[in-house]
Amino acid sequence: MVPTERALDLVMQVLSRRTFDYSDEKRCQVEIAEHFESLSLNVEREHNFGTGIGVCDFFFPQSGIVVETKAYKSWSKKQVYRQCERYCKQPSVTGLILATGKAQGLPAFIHGKPVRVYQLGRSALQ
Repeated sequence: MVPTERALDLVMQVLSRRTFDYSDEKRCQVEIAEHFESLSLNVEREHNFGTGIGVCDFFFPQSGIVVETKAYKSWSKKQVYRQCERYCKQPSVTGLILATGKAQGLPAFIHGKPVRVYQLGRSALQ
């Protein structure tokens, strides 16, 4: 398994260890941040990639993994894809996880970088 895919799988496992309130996106982001902090993970919250690119919710600088959170909020799937695409164009990004409370598919790769979708309701069902 390639290091980036391994890192993506590890972050997916970390997310699956806790249930998050995804009825409110900001609250969900706070809960995810607290979870990452409780595990002493090296992660930057609200990492700014610069003008025209945007601010991702979480960035793991050592592995280059982005975690973008989309909970129950009015947004279009096309907008979410474009946002993920902007992040994946960045040289410092090696992979991306979309953590979502809504059904949303993404291709396995965006700009050659592996992508995963984590369903926030999944851990509540386990």
